[in-house]
Amino acid sequence: MSAIVRPVFHDGQYIAAADLDAILSYVRRLDTAHGLGSHSWGITAGLELAEKPGIGGQIECWLTSGHATDGFGHSLIVRAALPIGPELLQGKPSGAWFVWIGQRAQQQAQLRASYGVCDGNEAFARVQEQVEVLVTGVLPLTDQQSGVAVADAVRPDARLARRLFNPDGPFQLDGSVPEQDASPLGLKAKWLVPVGLVGWDSAKKSVRALSDIEKQGARLFRRHAGAVAEELLAPGGLLRVRDRSSVVAAGTPDSAVTAAADAIAASAGDLEMVNGRASFRELLWVDGNSRMKGDVRVFGGKFEWRAADGAAPNGPMFMQRILTPKADAELRLALGSPAAKTPMSRLVIGPVVPGSSPEQVQPTLCAGSDGRVGIGTAAPQLTLDIHGDFGNLSGETTAHLGSCYINGAGNGTLTFISGNQTIILGDKDHKVGINTSPAPGNALHIKGTVQIDGPGALKIAGSEFIDANDAILRIRSGGNVVAFDGGDRVGIGTATPAPDFALDINGTFGSNANPARMRLLGSEVIDTGDGILRVRSGGNIVTFDGGDRIGIGTATPAADLSLDVNGAFGSTANPARMRLLGSELIDAGDGILRIRSGGNIVTFDGSDSVGVGTSAPAYLLDVNGDARIAGTLHYFSLVFSSDRRLKTDIGGISNALDRALALKGVSYRWKEIPKGQDANATHFGFVADDVEKVFPDWVGRGPDGMKFVRGESLAALTIEAIRELAERVQALSTENARLKQRIAKLDSQHAAKPKKE
Repeated sequence: MSAIVRPVFHDGQYIAAADLDAILSYVRRLDTAHGLGSHSWGITAGLELAEKPGIGGQIECWLTSGHATDGFGHSLIVRAALPIGPELLQGKPSGAWFVWIGQRAQQQAQLRASYGVCDGNEAFARVQEQVEVLVTGVLPLTDQQSGVAVADAVRPDARLARRLFNPDGPFQLDGSVPEQDASPLGLKAKWLVPVGLVGWDSAKKSVRALSDIEKQGARLFRRHAGAVAEELLAPGGLLRVRDRSSVVAAGTPDSAVTAAADAIAASAGDLEMVNGRASFRELLWVDGNSRMKGDVRVFGGKFEWRAADGAAPNGPMFMQRILTPKADAELRLALGSPAAKTPMSRLVIGPVVPGSSPEQVQPTLCAGSDGRVGIGTAAPQLTLDIHGDFGNLSGETTAHLGSCYINGAGNGTLTFISGNQTIILGDKDHKVGINTSPAPGNALHIKGTVQIDGPGALKIAGSEFIDANDAILRIRSGGNVVAFDGGDRVGIGTATPAPDFALDINGTFGSNANPARMRLLGSEVIDTGDGILRVRSGGNIVTFDGGDRIGIGTATPAADLSLDVNGAFGSTANPARMRLLGSELIDAGDGILRIRSGGNIVTFDGSDSVGVGTSAPAYLLDVNGDARIAGTLHYFSLVFSSDRRLKTDIGGISNALDRALALKGVSYRWKEIPKGQDANATHFGFVADDVEKVFPDWVGRGPDGMKFVRGESLAALTIEAIRELAERVQALSTENARLKQRIAKLDSQHAAKPKKE
C-alpha cells in the first residue's frame, strides 16, 4: 500500500539533515499530488511568445512572464520576459522552430568558511531550480519526457500509466499522473512544456515574423493546463467559462484596462431576487463560442438569444417546449415582438451558400415577427410568399381561397372557379378558356365581351396595345413604343410625343437606299455608300469617315488626323480651353498659356518665363516640387529659398557627426548613360536605399517608382558635423596643452630631487 510519510518530532529532539529532507520530501509530494490531481500539466498563466519591432527594423521575439506546471508537478515560473534571440537559433536553417520550457535543477554547495566541512560532506547543500528555454525541431516523446514512475516501474509514455497492470485498461490522454513516485532520474528527470513557435531567417541571421499559417500551428502546439473534477461547484451561484486573458487592439493604452474589465463584469441586470436573496439568473456563463459532441437534453426551461450586452432590442427571441396536462404539447419559437417591425426578427431555414464567408443561408423557409411566411425568399412581402413551385404531384388537388377555389384535376387541366365564373387555364393542349372550354385552334377562347375600363393593355406575345386613359394610344413591341396622341402627333421610341413635333423619334432612324439622303430645308445629311457621312449646309461640309476621323471644310479627312480642319479654328470664350483626354490647354485671357495634365501644370507667360507646378512663374524657370536631371546640370547661379519667414519649428541638429558618418559614399557608373555623358565615367555619390535607412525623409520616389535623394539637407548636416568635429579637436587641443603642462611640471620636480649616492 502506497503511503506518504509525514515526519513527527518532539521537544528537545535533535534535528538532523535527514529530518529536514523528510519535511521537504513530504511537502513536495503533497504539492505534486495537489498540482497533478486537481489539474493536468501545462501553462496556467502568461508564457506567450510576443513579436515586436527591434533595432533597424528587425523583429524581436520575447517569452513573457508566466507560470506552468510540468508532468512531475514542478512549478515553472518566469518572473521577467526572456529574449528568444539568435543565440538559441544559430546554425539552424530558415523556418519555424519549436520553443519549449522545462525545469533545470543543479546542485550547489555553500560552505561556511569559518567552520570548514564536517565528515568530508558538503555543508549547507542546495539545489538550484530554474526555468530553461529550448528551441528545437520536432522531438520524439522520449526527448520531451523522461516518463513517470508508478509502482516501481517506469512508463516512458505517461498516457499509458493506467495500463501498467491492465494492458486493456484506459488511456490517460492528458498525460498527468498524480499517483506517480519520485522519478528515479532525480534532478536529471526531464519534462518539457510546449510554448509556441519562433521564426528564423538563417540568411539574415535574425528572427522573422511568423506567417498566419505558422501562427495557427503555434497555437495548436501550445499546451495549457486543465481542471480535473467530476463536478464544478459554484459557491456564489455562478460558474463562468471564459478566456483568461483579453485580446486588445494594438496601441490600446494601459488606462483602458478598467473599461475592459467593466465590459465583462456582471451587472445588476444579471441578478434576480429569489426568496429575498440576490441570485444570478443563470448558473453557467460561456463567454465565447462553445462546442459539444453528443446529444443535448434540456429538462424544462427555454433557449433564449440576446445581444452581447444582454438587451433584446427586437423583443424576445427564444425556443421553448410547452407541456400542459391533458393538452397537446407544443414547441414554441418566439421571433421578437410584432411591434418591432423595423428592424424585424426572422427565422431562416435553408442550405449554406457555397463559398460564402461569413456563412450565408440560402432561404428555403422564412418566418418573421411581422407575421409573414416565405418559401424560397428571406424577405416575404405577403402573409404567405412563395418563390418557386408548390402543389401536389399526385392525384387531384384543390386549393380553397374563401368562396373560390383552384382545382388541378390531375389530367393536365387547371381550373379557377369563382361563383358562376369558370376559367380553364392550361389544359392538356396548353389553351385557355374563359366561360368555355377552349376550341381547337384557339390559344385563348373567350365567351363574352372583352372590355378594359380605365387604364389597360392588350398583350400579344411580347407586344402591347396600351391606353392609359390619357388620350394617347401606345403600341409597344419589346422596349420600343409608338404613340398616337389626340393632336395628330406620332411618337416613335417615346410614350409622349413633343407638342412641337408632328413626328417625334427617340432612337435610331434612317434609310438603306444608296445614296441615302435626309433633307432639312436647304441642308442635307448624305451617305453615298463609301463609308463617309457628309453633312452639307450651303457650300460648307462636315465629313465623318469610317476611321473615326472628322473633316471640317473637306470631303476627305486626312488618314493621320482624327480631326482635319480646313481653315482657322479655336475658341473666343473666356477662358478658352482645349481638352485632350484628362489634359487641358487653357488661355484665361491674362497673357499666360497653361498646360494641365491631371493636377500638374506647365505655364508659359508673356515674359518668356516657364512654370512647372505653378500657374504664376516668378523666374525664367520656376519649378514647384521635385525635379530630376538625368544628365549634367550646368548653372551659373543656383538659388534655394531659405527665408526665415518660410520656415517653422527651427532647431539645431543633434549628433550631426555620428549621423553624417552613418552615411556611406560610393563610386558608381550609370546603367543607362545620360545624353552627352562618357559611358566609362565614374561618379561619386550616395545610394538612395542606403540613405533611406539613416534619413528616410531625404529619399523620395519619382512617378516611375525610382528613388532619389534630396541633397539640400546634406550641406546643413555637413556644417554641423564639422562644427562638432572642430569642438572635439578644440577639446583635445585643450586637454593636450593641459597634459603638456603637467608633464613639464613633473619633469621639473623630478629634476629638483637630490640624487641618491
